[in-house]
Amino acid sequence: MSSSGPALWPSPPARTRAVTASGIASSEAGGVSGVVLAADLRTTSGRASALASDREGPWLPRTVNTLLAAGCDPVFVVLGAASDEAAELVPPDPRVRTIVSGDWQRGQSHSLRTGLRMAAITRSRGLLLTRVELPNLQASAVHRVMAGADEGTLRRAIYDEQPGYPVYIGREHWTELRLGLSGDAGAHGFHEQHDGEDVDCSDLGGGSEPGEA
Repeated sequence: MSSSGPALWPSPPARTRAVTASGIASSEAGGVSGVVLAADLRTTSGRASALASDREGPWLPRTVNTLLAAGCDPVFVVLGAASDEAAELVPPDPRVRTIVSGDWQRGQSHSLRTGLRMAAITRSRGLLLTRVELPNLQASAVHRVMAGADEGTLRRAIYDEQPGYPVYIGREHWTELRLGLSGDAGAHGFHEQHDGEDVDCSDLGGGSEPGEA
């Protein structure tokens, strides 16, 4: 697999949809695209983050379904480590697109860049970003962060005064963010550099990583 950018499934698994420009472009204009970063390895176990689970089940489908329930369309799932196995966990929903980042081992920024490139094909006004390690993220937190957001908005959830997810990135910022990404630098640094808005979601919970089963 080339490491020059995102790779599409040569033969999409039955439970996932391959990315096609025509399919993505048909998403509703002015909506919000969701991006789930699920490419890396967990530092605690060395296992693929996309395969993490607890007593309630696998984290990946729960995270994707939360973004769908909150109205994100399409939702891009960026995979890397154990991508074949992880793809089987992606909900079989026509609004979900699965992409493999060929550069995922070079840091989270490369997975985020993959998500930004795919979102750019859509007509969405913004992108809603989260990580697969946060399966208890609440749809109500997504709604709170997205409320009234437009193409120029930068906004993120905070929990007990600590930065968290989701992060909303208005379309006007996508190119600058993508060009400035490197290593493990992600959306939070960009948010702080541009004085983005913090939205307190402490009362909603779901902002921290649960323990694996």
